[in-house]
Amino acid sequence: LGGERGGRFGRGTERPRMWGMTGVGYVWCRHVGVVSAVHNGRVNGRRAEVRKMGGGRVGGSSSLGASPREVGRLERKSLAQLYSLALELSQGGEWGRARRVWEMLARRSPEDGRVWLAWAKMEVADGKVDRARACLSEGVQHNPDNARLFHAWAVMEERQGNIHKARTLLEKCLALDKTDGITYQTYALLEERNGDPKKASTLLNRAVEVDPMNESVWNALGMYEQRNGDLHSAAHKFQRATELNPMHCHSWQAWACVEDRLGNHETARELFQQALHVDPHSAPAYQAFALAESRAGNVDHARELFQRAIEVEPRHAAVYHAWACLEESQGQFEAARDLFERGVRANPMSAPMLRAWARMELRLGHIDDSFSDWKLGFEPHAKGYGGRSRKSREKKEELAEKLSMLRRLVERKSDKDVRLVLLWLQKQAVKDKDRHRQISEKGNTDSINVLHWAKNRSAEDVHAFQNWFDSRYKKDRRIAAYLFGWNLPTTSPVPPEWTTLDIGGLRTLSEGDEDIVRNDNPMDYGEFVYFLGSFADGLASRAALTAALSGLTAILLMVSVGAGLFDVAAPFNPDNQSVQAPSGVDAHLVELHDSDESANFVTIER
Repeated sequence: LGGERGGRFGRGTERPRMWGMTGVGYVWCRHVGVVSAVHNGRVNGRRAEVRKMGGGRVGGSSSLGASPREVGRLERKSLAQLYSLALELSQGGEWGRARRVWEMLARRSPEDGRVWLAWAKMEVADGKVDRARACLSEGVQHNPDNARLFHAWAVMEERQGNIHKARTLLEKCLALDKTDGITYQTYALLEERNGDPKKASTLLNRAVEVDPMNESVWNALGMYEQRNGDLHSAAHKFQRATELNPMHCHSWQAWACVEDRLGNHETARELFQQALHVDPHSAPAYQAFALAESRAGNVDHARELFQRAIEVEPRHAAVYHAWACLEESQGQFEAARDLFERGVRANPMSAPMLRAWARMELRLGHIDDSFSDWKLGFEPHAKGYGGRSRKSREKKEELAEKLSMLRRLVERKSDKDVRLVLLWLQKQAVKDKDRHRQISEKGNTDSINVLHWAKNRSAEDVHAFQNWFDSRYKKDRRIAAYLFGWNLPTTSPVPPEWTTLDIGGLRTLSEGDEDIVRNDNPMDYGEFVYFLGSFADGLASRAALTAALSGLTAILLMVSVGAGLFDVAAPFNPDNQSVQAPSGVDAHLVELHDSDESANFVTIER
């Protein structure tokens, strides 16, 4: 239950191989016969009790029917052949064909709990949560003594937020088998997540009492104590797990992580090496070892371990994530971007990795908190099915594209990168016809120019775009984020704050002199000097500078003409000004690297 990575049995478990699902739901069946109709007379009296728990019913009509020829071909296959075929089709994403085979299997062998579990897992992979719920419901009606089916159903309901239903189903599991430590473990984790740590502790201790030879429940208890800060007790529990099963890699890994947190680095290294001796192909063990080495300052060794983890499991996205965070902490931002992008390719739906990448760009000044389209919201059931929604997938794909294009635009290792960005921009503009029309008709000069360069992408266009981007990037690193949203700020030869004066209360010239002489804060006068210097820097040309200085001279002459002119609105009021804290690019240039929780993430599940 909870997947091969042990999410619902606690970290480091291997027992529940039969269940890797993230949710299950309602099933509509149409085939040669409907399961509930064919086997209506074969269900014992406990079926009514199951139906009271709120499950659906397999039955009804749909568009899933198969041709008579295909039905005949499937009917000639043995149950074992059908099961293998259904698994193959499910793993290949051929949901419709696989569903027809599962229907036939359920009709021919409804008492086989594997069929209902595997079928439900496929429905989850297809995003059909309601279908899978009814699939499990029908399964427990045909198999009312199968605790695994009730267990799977309970996990699904808990992940969907139906806590009361999940408790009811777990109680049913315990009624069927009071010696199943894994059920106690699942129940304990449910209670811990829902704010009852005392009950969770009681259930976990009960698990090791009823199933003391199961290393998985010792691991779960160790993880619970680790989360609650009792590291010494957690180390003892993990040690006990390794004694029960010396070939359980994740027990060694969990123990090593605790010893590392206790400061016993040499002991931790020995335990990590033992874990890799047991399973030299465990990417999570290499990753955890690498993170421990990076915390100890052995960065080069950490990189070697991360590289080894990727070699043994190239699609283990968490390794890319952790390694990228390490490179970011070392100031190797290009290396970090490369690893983030490789990780996104390995798992495009990894929200934590996309968030970590976006946070790095935020710290570097390429985006800021106002860019909502560069953020991913947290989903309450992301572990189960939240991340599988169509809207969520589209949001993640969009953010991954933007981050990838940002990398090419900022690093710009060749003209090919620039052309790729321009092509992407052109497609984005064409995709949104209203925006394309607005840019063409009402857009500012920059937007029109970028649209022209994106459409043509000649050598001259690429060069012109590069020069334009470099000029804007020096002034504001967020220009790429503005550009990707086709929301370029209007530029002006003179900063707008110098063309509009804030008219405050009137004061005399002598009052202004007294402010400068008597003010205890020398920074105010410094700001006045800075005002003049920045004003000059902001003007477009030497001619404009000369004109501005002439204007200032004229103002001074006018002020000196008569007392009646002294009561003039001052263009600069030291009382109303304060030194601004660094912001934007400046803030990011002086900001030290902020540690990222992702860099401390250690995976010990399988």
